[in-house]
Amino acid sequence: MNSLFLKIALWEKGLFFFINHNIKNRLFDIIFPFISRLGEEIPLLIIFTLIFLLGKKKAKITTIVAAMAIVISRLSVQILKHIFNRPRPFYVYNDINIFINTSTASFPSGHSTLVFAAATVLSFKYKGLSWLFLTCA
Repeated sequence: MNSLFLKIALWEKGLFFFINHNIKNRLFDIIFPFISRLGEEIPLLIIFTLIFLLGKKKAKITTIVAAMAIVISRLSVQILKHIFNRPRPFYVYNDINIFINTSTASFPSGHSTLVFAAATVLSFKYKGLSWLFLTCA
């Protein structure tokens, strides 16, 4: 079983370095920090507040469900980060490009979990746009 974990770790390290060294460019250095910020609570709060204020009853219910999903996802992430306590790559590897420096554990991704929770709720409400929400997430 240990050899399987070692193979996965080596594959993951290779993939990480491939992406970190070969896909880096100035455009991505500008775009990805902005995209990453969209996965934080404040932008999502603004989006759902607008939906709540401009929407009808079903939209208001959607925002309440989204708020609950966001809270549950945030709590789940914090619990799992504590359990796994996986360090960020820049603490483990040398010679990597960093675009966001944070001290929290790296797994699971809080941004990804938060955005997918919001996208899932929105996909149930706006079924025709679910492809857009999930693609953006």
